[in-house]
Amino acid sequence: MKKLFSIVMALVLVLCLSLSVFADSPSIGAATVDFGNSTYPEGANPQRDDVSSTAMAGFVAYYAANKYLGALAPIGDIYMDASPDANTWFYVTVSGLKAGDTVTVLHMNEDSDAIDVLPAANVRVFDGGFEFQPTSLSPFSYIAWRPAASTPPAATTPAAPQTGVYA
Repeated sequence: MKKLFSIVMALVLVLCLSLSVFADSPSIGAATVDFGNSTYPEGANPQRDDVSSTAMAGFVAYYAANKYLGALAPIGDIYMDASPDANTWFYVTVSGLKAGDTVTVLHMNEDSDAIDVLPAANVRVFDGGFEFQPTSLSPFSYIAWRPAASTPPAATTPAAPQTGVYA
């Protein structure tokens, strides 16, 4: 009986903790890459496929390991006939996103399967979406977060537990 009670309480604790993470997340819709409003090299013929389950598992693992706040969602596996240049910006529409929300764009390097975070300077957020400037192409995902007034929009690190006698 104690084991059953412990399992139920652990599930309740996990559920309660996960609800607090999503409390500040904006209600977002699906991401759609709008190549008509994007800029890229002439004749590049950009295209988008769905993010593979393997790539999405990598994004989820990275998201969980770094304890990000906000909602994680795929953008897509973007490819084109030319490498991105300094003027390449992909325009992504997302219903529910507002200027002032924080968007972190994750990129999976297909050669090493490493997850890279695009610098904040390479992401511009506006009402109804965002645009990002990639340095290479592969699967992309993003995290959207609506920050509170004084809370920094970064991954959280749990505080070390304190031990000792308390009065």
